[in-house]
Amino acid sequence: MTAAAATLADAPAQPAGFPGGMTAFASDFAARSPLWTCGECPFQFDVADGHARTLLIGGENATGKSVLAEALLRWAKEKFGCAPMKVTIRERTGAGTYEMAAMRRQMMFGSEEKHSTGSVSAAVVGRAFLNMNNWAEQGVKPLLLLDEPELGLSEGFSHAMGEWIGQQIGCLSGKAFGVIVVSHSKRLGKGLALGLSERPAFAQMDSVQASFEQWLRDSQPRTVDDLLALDRLDAYGHRKMVEMIKAVRSMT
Repeated sequence: MTAAAATLADAPAQPAGFPGGMTAFASDFAARSPLWTCGECPFQFDVADGHARTLLIGGENATGKSVLAEALLRWAKEKFGCAPMKVTIRERTGAGTYEMAAMRRQMMFGSEEKHSTGSVSAAVVGRAFLNMNNWAEQGVKPLLLLDEPELGLSEGFSHAMGEWIGQQIGCLSGKAFGVIVVSHSKRLGKGLALGLSERPAFAQMDSVQASFEQWLRDSQPRTVDDLLALDRLDAYGHRKMVEMIKAVRSMT
């Protein structure tokens, strides 16, 4: 064996994530996805560099965070052969675009009559990462979405949840693709950076220049009028999404 061959053989295996990390993955989606480039998309985002295997999506209500996360999962599956794995607010509450059976919710999340919300949340996140590593070792390339994992937690425990997620990402199999976290919580974001020992890649909705540090500092309160306008914004976003899907289908 030559010296060069020996060096290659001894080199550690490269992670299965996107070349250039999650920042490059999100940028690739924004540049090439028909959903985001068809001219009908009501949402926009910018992405800032950070941890190679972690993308945090942040922004205000009704700015399309979950829409972007779901679109990224589909993009990763269709273009890069990833296996999407989701732990979302819709599944935990039975709300959203579909309803889960009570038995399925009980099997996945357990009972909050016997366990605190924080205990249930930590257990669910822990199982998700365990399953992710199992999938990766079986030859599957998983991409995990955690949608608002801080739901129901106090600010202090939201920070702990972020740190816990960061620590779990640090233990991921090199065969896993990565993790997307959707959150409103600045405390979770700070904890996530602490657990990762660096800032996450950060996609900021309704922004042309994303900055994780600026997002953490921004504490501008919203008005009652802003709150009451969310219903109108939701309806507008849904209508534009329908138009966008029709536009994309007409191009295929």
